[in-house]
Amino acid sequence: MKAVRLVALLLWAWLALRPSRAASNDQGQFLIGVAASGGVNLHDAQFGSFPGVQSCCSSFGTQWTPTVGIAGIVEHDGHGLASIPIALQLRMGITQLGGTLTRDEFIGNVIVGDSLVRGTSRHQLEATLWAVSAEPLLRFLLPTHPAFSFDVGARFDWIVVARFAQQEQLTNPAAGVYFETRNRTRNTASGSIPTAAQFGAALSAGMSYSIPLTARWTLRPELRGSLGITRLADVPWHVHRIVAGIAFLHRPESIQPTVAPPAPIVEPPPPPLAFDVETRVLGIHRRSGDTSIVELPARRIERRSMVLPVVFFAPQSAALDSAAEQQIALVARAAQRSSAPIHLAPSTAPDEPDSLRLLRFRAVVERLRAFGVRVAPSPIEAPRPAQVPLAITDELRAVWIKTSDPLVLRESFAVLTSQPSVEVVLLPEVHSSAGPVRFDLTVAQDGRQTLHTESAPAVMRFELSPAQLLAGTPTAYRWTVVAMDTAGQTQQRSGYGIVRPEFIERDTALEELDVGGTLLLGRCAFDATTFEEFDTTLAAFVRRAARAGKTVVLIGSTDAIGSDSYNRALARRRAEAALERLGLSPQAVEIEVQIGGPHERTLYQRIARRGVFVRTEER
Repeated sequence: MKAVRLVALLLWAWLALRPSRAASNDQGQFLIGVAASGGVNLHDAQFGSFPGVQSCCSSFGTQWTPTVGIAGIVEHDGHGLASIPIALQLRMGITQLGGTLTRDEFIGNVIVGDSLVRGTSRHQLEATLWAVSAEPLLRFLLPTHPAFSFDVGARFDWIVVARFAQQEQLTNPAAGVYFETRNRTRNTASGSIPTAAQFGAALSAGMSYSIPLTARWTLRPELRGSLGITRLADVPWHVHRIVAGIAFLHRPESIQPTVAPPAPIVEPPPPPLAFDVETRVLGIHRRSGDTSIVELPARRIERRSMVLPVVFFAPQSAALDSAAEQQIALVARAAQRSSAPIHLAPSTAPDEPDSLRLLRFRAVVERLRAFGVRVAPSPIEAPRPAQVPLAITDELRAVWIKTSDPLVLRESFAVLTSQPSVEVVLLPEVHSSAGPVRFDLTVAQDGRQTLHTESAPAVMRFELSPAQLLAGTPTAYRWTVVAMDTAGQTQQRSGYGIVRPEFIERDTALEELDVGGTLLLGRCAFDATTFEEFDTTLAAFVRRAARAGKTVVLIGSTDAIGSDSYNRALARRRAEAALERLGLSPQAVEIEVQIGGPHERTLYQRIARRGVFVRTEER
């Protein structure tokens, strides 16, 4: 019942949008054509036999069969819903709904010699079904690319041929026969399908792309599908279709309605108004058909953040708390860019059993694989000093993540460095002996329409709104110029176009390296000046900034463990190690130190302080 209501709603929409005869010449034009298609039928055949026809098959189930179809097309464009152009289309043609259904079944009444054995019986049903189809459609054109379109509608079938031929064939064993017939075939029957439906209906949808061949001929490849909503016979049997095809459409000359001849006039009519328009688009860089491309200079901004390669656990536990879950999610996001598997090195504190290593390894592996990260199947040995300071014993309750490159989160986007200015210039060419000519210019851009009225201008121009271009999406426009002289003669010309933006990236910048921003350049182990991870991409950017004359500030950092004087010296040694790794002149670099404080509330915040940060400043 719901399907019938949906079909009725589509018919109502199609009839409501159909133009009246009086208005059709103003609202759009007709197209006529033919479409041929081929594809597959999906038979949902939940039956084994027709009523009154003997068969031993239980059910054919779902099967695919080939299909073809041909249809004539009548289409009328020029309609719209909000800012979406719509065309009404009606298809009339021949549709193949039949096919060959087969089902193999195991039976136990096969005679081989004097023995009764099991065998395989193949039930084959050849259904010949042809229908005369009518299909009203609503075709929606993409405003930004009118060549693409999507359509929805319904298909109504008058089934004119409905015949069948069935047979059950013994396929195994090769020397056996049926018990009932003493032959290798049984239940052979053919004729008209009993209780076949005379009419049918289906919901349809599709997509197509229009390729103009000439001013009046159009080639339109299409992909279509339909969902059968009525049965083909008095059995549970529905047919759905998926087809690909091609349509040829012709736009005939507009036929003006005949008008009764006016009363005779004494004065001869004025010479006809001759009118044409030349179009130019300013502010673009190149054209491709009706599409203009405008190049927009942009800067690529990249945001970076190094992820700590560790997941910490509570004492005597292999369970993941909320902080560990968040850390695993960050590791997964950063590791998805790498094609090589990552390795895990679980560790335990001295007061914990060694069995926790494997349990912690499994907990982290399971969560990382759930995010789609490739993980080596076996753990590796975690590096562990001979004597572990008591202050960092809690850092041994962890799983360390080992990768060939540092784990870095990246976000990239383009920022325009200038705004586009695109202007359409119309140069009218008009010849009239009936006095001055007035022009009415109508412009529609992305569904917004404006009207300009001018008297005999040499040039008409309008500037396109850059909002869509700045957002990175194309903008479509259509213009119409109506010329009218003092004798009341009118001529109309129209055109349309698409402007597509193309970002041209001039350079790349790391956003956090602006004045006041810092990034983690390298991470060190506890009480060490060698780098366990070093961001080589960030290092290359720092070298370029130094060559460009900027001041590079290296900030050596430590955690809060130990005395302030010792930590300041350790932080400076770490900054000097980074300076040596960068290979920069000491005169181009300033060194600062910072040590941890009371804000280190978690183990992640503690180890994040062990390393070298960097920022750049204008001199």
